[in-house]
Amino acid sequence: MLSSSRCKKVELRADALRKMDKLKLLQLNNVKMDGSYKNFPKGLRWLSMHGFHSNVIPSDLPMENLVALDMSLQLWKKPKVLGSLKILNMSYCKLVRVEGFSGLPALERLILKSSESLVHVCESIGGCDCLVIIDLSQCSKLNNVPIGISKLKNVRSLSLDGCLGASEFLMRMKDMESYASSSSVGEFLPKTPKSFLLPSLVTLSLVGNNLSNESFPKDFSSMSMLKELYLSKNPIDSLPDCVRSLSRLEVLNVGDCWMLKSVLCPPPTIKYLSTEKCFSLIKITFPQEMSTPPAILCSLGWTNLQHVKDQKMQIWDAYKLSFSNKLPVQMFSEFGIFSTCFPGKAVPDWLPHIHKSKGSSISISIAMPSSSMNKTIQGINICFVHTFTHTGKLSWLKIKVENVTTNHTWIYYGHIFTLPETDEDVVWLSHWMFGENEIKNGDEICVTILEDPLRNYGAMVRECAISTVYNKTDKENKEDPLSYYKSWKHILGGDLSAFQLDSGDYLLERKVMANGISYCSLTSNIDELADHERLY
Repeated sequence: MLSSSRCKKVELRADALRKMDKLKLLQLNNVKMDGSYKNFPKGLRWLSMHGFHSNVIPSDLPMENLVALDMSLQLWKKPKVLGSLKILNMSYCKLVRVEGFSGLPALERLILKSSESLVHVCESIGGCDCLVIIDLSQCSKLNNVPIGISKLKNVRSLSLDGCLGASEFLMRMKDMESYASSSSVGEFLPKTPKSFLLPSLVTLSLVGNNLSNESFPKDFSSMSMLKELYLSKNPIDSLPDCVRSLSRLEVLNVGDCWMLKSVLCPPPTIKYLSTEKCFSLIKITFPQEMSTPPAILCSLGWTNLQHVKDQKMQIWDAYKLSFSNKLPVQMFSEFGIFSTCFPGKAVPDWLPHIHKSKGSSISISIAMPSSSMNKTIQGINICFVHTFTHTGKLSWLKIKVENVTTNHTWIYYGHIFTLPETDEDVVWLSHWMFGENEIKNGDEICVTILEDPLRNYGAMVRECAISTVYNKTDKENKEDPLSYYKSWKHILGGDLSAFQLDSGDYLLERKVMANGISYCSLTSNIDELADHERLY
């Protein structure tokens, strides 16, 4: 590797590398190469030459064995056949036109990100059958995204963020049959409308493209494999109809859509929904099948919540700094901790194996009942009641759990507040899904509901409780309803190293995380929502 600053380039003769016959990887950034490339290493597999002094690739540069080429160029002439090239990265280059894809039969990744001078990408890209990733993001002058892309059968990721031609590309999709008969592009188009869209596409990003609802086709169903869709920073006012036809969609991001007023019935497969900074948002509704399944509630030991079905709570997300209307009772999940709150005066008696205490702390020794001797401890339920000294108060989840026996401590700061009505107390219920070795029979467990004078806003803990939850035997439970949540990385019993303090304690607070948060309705639908919610 040889690299220098942009203001001072290193000079090197091309034949200085002539004896490096076994050289496979070469990075020459801001290096001026002089002389002939006739004796340049012919076995190179990866070549990076940012800040290359020439506007074009030297004609005598041996590239027959290259697998990856990473360069910033001003001109891209039609290359000779590069049968081994799989990765072509020309991000931030000053290219105006990219042509000659017929000479790149093995190309898998084309990255032209932030090529702000680019105005043309040749339709011959439709012949690159091996392409898997295409990134044309921030190509702000590329008015026509080649329709030949739609022919590609293996593309899994397409990014058109901030690309001038993204809107036109979608408009063409709205009139597939007429474009299929066009003589100018017909050579590269599929013959039937249903095959028009990329059938293997998993990720589609259309961020910041000035797309309105009218910009989208009515149907995206031919993108049957699509799992991630990013529509942030577009002037849509509701969820485009075509999104509902995506039968495998798991991630939907419509954050920063300032005109968005509603997100109605997204696909039931959604696991993550971001509506952050959607300041006009009034309503979100989910299909009934997206309610928390009874099997999950049963696994948490939450077996008698029918009485909260029709109740609503005023919810506030502390890290989004925005208020909501009243919502049906919700379940929030992060770090393998499941939490909910609802109006109430006392800790519910129906929690299994419950131990209660007046005040804000409780200690117990885990004593497995004889009926559970063949089971393992899955976790604990922590429940407490907030009462208030005055009106205009907030109730917040802030819990410390200590395994005194093993000297492990976890401190959890929930990011959700609730604003109860004038005469309401609030019951918080939180299930901590510990790993198999985190809590064992005989361990002494201490739970404290933390009261921060700066943040409890007049809330006092009237009583608290611990309830132990045991795993069912294999015969009783062939399929674990919590398997999805247990697959997360940053959970209790998982990898929490990023949240460990110098003291050895774990501070579990969402602002440290990039993701890993789940919101689910405990009832069949969500009627009104003005807060910015994320759904897994």
